[in-house]
Amino acid sequence: MANKNMIKRDLRNKLNWLNENTKYNVAFLTLQGSQNYDMDTNKSDVDAKCFIVPSLEDMIANKQPVSKTYRMDDNSLIDVKDIRLLPELLYKCNPAYLETLYTEYLITNNQYHRVPTLLLKSQLKELREEICNRDVMRMMNALKGLVHEKQKHMERETEATARDIEIYGYTPKDLHHLIRCAYMAEEINRRKKVDFQSLMTLDFLTKPKFNELKMYKINPIPKIEAERLAQMYVNKVDRIVEEFEKENGRVVNLEVNEKMNQFVHDYIRFCLERDIITDYIDRRQQKKLKEIEEERGNITE
Repeated sequence: MANKNMIKRDLRNKLNWLNENTKYNVAFLTLQGSQNYDMDTNKSDVDAKCFIVPSLEDMIANKQPVSKTYRMDDNSLIDVKDIRLLPELLYKCNPAYLETLYTEYLITNNQYHRVPTLLLKSQLKELREEICNRDVMRMMNALKGLVHEKQKHMERETEATARDIEIYGYTPKDLHHLIRCAYMAEEINRRKKVDFQSLMTLDFLTKPKFNELKMYKINPIPKIEAERLAQMYVNKVDRIVEEFEKENGRVVNLEVNEKMNQFVHDYIRFCLERDIITDYIDRRQQKKLKEIEEERGNITE
């Protein structure tokens, strides 16, 4: 369903908006959500995750890393994160951030160190399978947590869910995500490893199963049936995760942590060094222009 050109154009518009309306050093934007796994509809927003590089002033002042969400006029979201947070976010195994490593929609900022950003993108892509498998047990627990979270959120009324709650008594989108996460946990348990490309695209599902999952979102079932289905999958995931831990324990690949931290550290250092050099040159040029103007003023007098 996703229109690739439309999505890229929308992401580029979001990048332009950030460049024009904020002072962030934007590194890149990635697509977040249903278009990444072909579960979007005509009503799906194009949401984005944006990673920014802290300024030298922010680093000197030891300011907290930026973590902020902007809601656009079309109701879509831009989730802005300091790139220093990227390793931690990926280590938590939240699928919403692991998508950053696999989505085909990643827009770099041509106005801010594009070449090193492309290098970082390449490094992340090369390491992404190791990142997703650095702690498989944590991934399973993350999916379990998401399943429970979506169950609780199904009937929680917010500004975004109020209309669905009024019509259906629950939020179909949350039921859809709950079941999708349950399918992901089942597949990891079957493979005993994380193939996130497959998990994101859901290519391990049969076509009827894939269509059924999509229908939970676009053609809501009655509330009583939705609650029964949600509880069934919650119980199923609880059992799968418990059995997985008993059979496999927990093994963490710490080398991946070191590599990831080094990639991000080197990237930030490069950007800050170039920012300092650029700022110094600009100041020198401004000083020179001021001296020239003063000399012209003296000659005129």
